[in-house]
Amino acid sequence: MKYPNPTFLKTARDVKNKRRTRILILCVVVSVIILFMTFVLTIAKKGREYAKLYPELVGAATAERTERSSLAALRPDYFEQTTTTEETTTTTEETTTTTELMASVVETTTEDPNATTTEEVVSNEPEQFTPYAEDFHFSNSTALQTVSHTRRDQLRDDLRYNVFNYANELEGTRLSFYYINLENNEFIGINELEPIVPAGAFALPVSIAFYQMCEDTTAYLYDVVTYDGTNGYNSSVIEAEYNPGKQFYLRTLSYYMLAHTDTAAFNMLLDRIGGIDMVLPRINEISSYIAFDSTTSYTNYLGQDMLGSNRSSVYDMALYAEYLYYAYLNDPEIYQDIINDLAYSEAPSAVANAFGESRPTLSISGQNDNFGAYTELSIVDAEEPIVVCIYCECDSRNTASVIMADIATYVSRYIASCYE
Repeated sequence: MKYPNPTFLKTARDVKNKRRTRILILCVVVSVIILFMTFVLTIAKKGREYAKLYPELVGAATAERTERSSLAALRPDYFEQTTTTEETTTTTEETTTTTELMASVVETTTEDPNATTTEEVVSNEPEQFTPYAEDFHFSNSTALQTVSHTRRDQLRDDLRYNVFNYANELEGTRLSFYYINLENNEFIGINELEPIVPAGAFALPVSIAFYQMCEDTTAYLYDVVTYDGTNGYNSSVIEAEYNPGKQFYLRTLSYYMLAHTDTAAFNMLLDRIGGIDMVLPRINEISSYIAFDSTTSYTNYLGQDMLGSNRSSVYDMALYAEYLYYAYLNDPEIYQDIINDLAYSEAPSAVANAFGESRPTLSISGQNDNFGAYTELSIVDAEEPIVVCIYCECDSRNTASVIMADIATYVSRYIASCYE
């Protein structure tokens, strides 16, 4: 008797098991499909019943979305700030996760010494000068003095007497003072013709000459100068904040030398337009009792005999400011930049402090610690427009600040007394 082949029997059993498995899977799939279809049909039926019972609520969500869309179109800022809680909640986790990942990437990149970031790339190209939000204009006050002319004469004599006595009582100090009233032409001078070291304040007459040169073409303002960084300037924002190779428009340099008394800007602009010899003829036409390029002798605050050039006087400096005031009134288009730079300067000013914020003050200062020389030149837009120039030669900047504050206070009280 023959027995079946064992291999054949095993194969037959495997085939039979596979058929059972396939049949079982097919039954399960069919059952799932049937259940799903039943569920869908039930939901659809309930929806139709709901619509029949509550027709007024159908489409409410759509209407609300449409209304919000209309608000968004009309008031986008408001709509962005009033996003629904559901929308915010939906994206909160994703946003947080993304932000954390970005922060992680930034930190990793920063710590990598070989990484290159945009912050490390410094452009030497000149930057456009950002215009002021609005131009400064003098108020042209129509205030009327409340004292008689006789009383005013007495007050003016008091001012002269106070400043004169103050100057004579100072020890180890040389003081010069000049005041001009731009409305009635009165003036007071104390040592006003003595030589002074104007330092950065001489940027004012240089700027006047420069803008006169630009009168024919404003393109001159946008000539480019490269900072070489080799001069070792004493008082310079440019030297402190920029590297050699940085380029500047002349308009930007004029701003720095007026608003910040920047010596680097002063020298760079002066070199570009041809040196001091190019501007002095224009400056000397305004005033040159002590010409800047002339050699003058005097005794300094230490009692030492001095001989040198690059000097001026408070009389000359005050006349430069007086000229600017009237030139601006006659032709504001040429001189508006100078007026703006002085008016919006945040540099400390003893005269501005004395008159207060309600009286706009256009000031420029100069300081040369080597000579103990400190100058402040101001146009004050008070009840009467005035020019004040104070020069102090002494042992320190702090001492000079106190002296200038006292003199400026005398002047402000005098003007105020005429309008009490």
